[in-house]
Amino acid sequence: MPKASGQALPPTLTPMANAAGETPLVFLPDLGGNVMYARKILPHLSGRVAAFGMRFDRDMIGRLELASLAEIGDRFAADLIASPLAPPYRLVGHSFAGLVAYETACGLARQGVDPGGGVAAVILLDTGLPRHLCALKGAPVGQALYRLRETAKFAFQTARDAWIRRRAETGRAEILAAKGYLRIDLKGHPESYRFILKGLYRAMIEYQPSRYPGGVTVLRATSRKLPAGYPPDFGWGRYADGGVRMLDIATDHLAMVREDAAAAQTALRIGELLAEARLAGLEA
Repeated sequence: MPKASGQALPPTLTPMANAAGETPLVFLPDLGGNVMYARKILPHLSGRVAAFGMRFDRDMIGRLELASLAEIGDRFAADLIASPLAPPYRLVGHSFAGLVAYETACGLARQGVDPGGGVAAVILLDTGLPRHLCALKGAPVGQALYRLRETAKFAFQTARDAWIRRRAETGRAEILAAKGYLRIDLKGHPESYRFILKGLYRAMIEYQPSRYPGGVTVLRATSRKLPAGYPPDFGWGRYADGGVRMLDIATDHLAMVREDAAAAQTALRIGELLAEARLAGLEA
């Protein structure tokens, strides 16, 4: 819902879909600094919701080498508050972008703004916290075997990456890797994109979640293989004081935003959450 007509959007906020009178979805950027993951979802919500994407402006990109996810969330929150958009805000993020969505909600709370929207305030698309931030449950032997396998896997990848660097003709091969996190080969990416990836990757592995006074909803891809003892709430219950709601989507982690049929399921779940919020009187 707009605050006032004619008010300009901040440079970090860009329109993606229009629907008059609707409180918009706000998609937060992924590890590459973009919201391309929303492209397959939005057509299935066409005409029913307005949507905006958050992006890094020149000033934010220049600070990515040192910025934490909490600081990024604070900046996006400040820009939302200064924008023509009024609460309730519906913050959405897939995978890493879910961390940014969560910290943006925390940033709104730190700046005295209730995101509103109830169950639709923070929608995380299969975003779980890193294992070291979760209270793992289950058999100690299973957990120990999983950690041993992950340690061996990381050692192998590290040795392989070192070999790739030595063999690289330019001597400039760059690979981002940390134990327990995805491995990213920067080869072939433009320098500007590498800079964003490196800054956000560092912020990801240094991440310490803020406390959030509200609740979050996680759309869980049921085909995703989870670590032994990984908490069913994906770790968010330790930090979101308003609780965690888990909703299943019968697909895998990437398909839910990349494949039409699976993206349609994701959009359906989002639409159900928004309808529920409206019925509860939490939407305009």
